[in-house]
Amino acid sequence: MTEINEDKVIHDIVQKFPEKEWISRIHEALPGVDDGYVMSTIEIFFGGDVRVVEEDGTERGLFVS
Repeated sequence: MTEINEDKVIHDIVQKFPEKEWISRIHEALPGVDDGYVMSTIEIFFGGDVRVVEEDGTERGLFVS
C-alpha cells in the first residue's frame, strides 16, 4: 500500500481549486483528516492565518461564509 503525503495533497488542492472548494476536496482526497491539521498545513503553506477577524469584527478567509 502506498503512503499518502497529506501535506502534498493539501498543497496541490489549494493551488488548483478556489478557496470555497478546499475543505470538501481535501476531505474527499483524505477521508478522516482532522480540520485542525488541514488549517495548520494551509497556514504554513501561505505563511499566515486562514481566518482573520478585523478590529471591526469583520471576518475573512477560510471557513468564513
